[in-house]
Amino acid sequence: MIEPLRIGLHAFEKTGVPASWAQGSYPSSIVVDAVRDNGGAVKAGIGEHYRCVLTSNGRVIVWWNNVVHANKRQDSITVRKGSRAFYVKGKTMVTIVDSLPPMVDMAASSGSICMTDGTSVWRLNIPSTSPIDSLEDPVREMTTKDVGITKMVAGTRSTAVITSNGKLWLWGSILSPHELEQEKHAAEAEGFGHWSLSGTHDASGESSWAGLGSPSPTEVPGLHGVSDVSLGTKHALAVVV
Repeated sequence: MIEPLRIGLHAFEKTGVPASWAQGSYPSSIVVDAVRDNGGAVKAGIGEHYRCVLTSNGRVIVWWNNVVHANKRQDSITVRKGSRAFYVKGKTMVTIVDSLPPMVDMAASSGSICMTDGTSVWRLNIPSTSPIDSLEDPVREMTTKDVGITKMVAGTRSTAVITSNGKLWLWGSILSPHELEQEKHAAEAEGFGHWSLSGTHDASGESSWAGLGSPSPTEVPGLHGVSDVSLGTKHALAVVV
């Protein structure tokens, strides 16, 4: 039975082989090969300028279209920047985050990927400009020490972590009314309709959730037994059991 993991307009079987696609081009062979060579995709994410998967061997693979370093040859080439390797074929560029321990979960927001090995969280910022020139190494965001991480969730520009003892940690930016309006117009221009960001306005202008709007992970006080969470542009909803 095929269980596809959809990535943008592409889909991968759990073996890492493309299963189906719609309204877009077939994924580049260098993406397919990278996913397959690392055991297949188990989770997918998409941001403003990139796509990514977590593979069964714990690697995070990131790819995007990049016209600055486009490769006009039919075969792929490898470009090295410090310790990082970029694989380029046509306008597709792929890199594998292999400098960290094997990851067990990841969450992709608009411009960054957070990933965890079960006890620590790292963030990889994804630049909108040429990644070869500006992609930095992942940065450790938090370590849970005596408790593990059971789930990670990303909003547009925020991240949530649920620990094994049912605690919720939040961090990231809250969109201002001006940014919300820009996001709404962008969504309408892409054909998602005016409903895509409806209900996000908060007259108070501030979040009552500790951590939303914080640059560093912050535990939300008063919440216990958190099993799930969803993040909006400036609000959050948690399930407590």
